[in-house]
Amino acid sequence: MAELVVNEYFLFKIADQIYGDRIQHIERVVRAASLLPLPSTEEKLFGLLDLHGTVLPVINMHICLQIAPQKIAIDDRIVVSGAIQPVAFIVNEVIGVVTIEDSDIQKAATIMPHLDDCIMGISKYQDQRIILLNLEQMLGKLNLQQQTENLISTAGKSE
Repeated sequence: MAELVVNEYFLFKIADQIYGDRIQHIERVVRAASLLPLPSTEEKLFGLLDLHGTVLPVINMHICLQIAPQKIAIDDRIVVSGAIQPVAFIVNEVIGVVTIEDSDIQKAATIMPHLDDCIMGISKYQDQRIILLNLEQMLGKLNLQQQTENLISTAGKSE
């Protein structure tokens, strides 16, 4: 008999779509806060967030997921992920944590081959489609470590 493999996923909404990532990648969720804007950077970054003395890049998931951009709203939340390095991203709503069997996940390569580097697969939650992200691969492609160090160093020189 095949072994049943299950994982816990942290679910959230961005632009009316439910997304999820493995719970072990999520460090914390905080209320939307003022970000240090970065007008001269690529559009994949919203800005920088100072979280208790730690400066984190805040990525624009709308651009990464190829969906229409939105402005940050007061009810939004900032999710801090440590998938590769500490980064943050904005979500419209936090849904919670659910358990999903691997057998209930349809692999992304069979559905959306053009996004299979950032999407792990598709599943269901309460009769709604969930897009399960692969934050490790997505963040790895963005190469934020060097960009963040450069931005922090530049911001420090202008003070």
